[in-house]
Amino acid sequence: MKNRLAETEKLLHSLDGKVLLVEGKHDVAALKALGVKAHFVSANGTPLSIAKRLEETGKKVFLMLDFDKEGLRKQSFFKAFLEEQGFSVDGVLARKLRGALGFTSVEEIERKYADLKEKGELHGKNVR
Repeated sequence: MKNRLAETEKLLHSLDGKVLLVEGKHDVAALKALGVKAHFVSANGTPLSIAKRLEETGKKVFLMLDFDKEGLRKQSFFKAFLEEQGFSVDGVLARKLRGALGFTSVEEIERKYADLKEKGELHGKNVR
């Protein structure tokens, strides 16, 4: 990636205004700490109750779930389930962000981003 820091910032800003399905409050806190202004819906409760909460926000949902074994299972389940309910479900944005930052848990995003900034990446070069 030509400039990981710029690409990561672009991806983070692209989350603004979107409906994000996250696993819990720690994921929300990590994303908000980075300035993400999205509508967060927690994946807590029954699938139908989650779908009802999502319906209030529209029919386009971006999955922002973990990339561990359980998170991948949830991604697969919610993609299929929500599409059956008539939602458009996007998991690509989270995968791109993961590619830029290398996180497994969404909670790690804030720390991984801080590490990337600390490296001093500027215009594709490490300025340290």
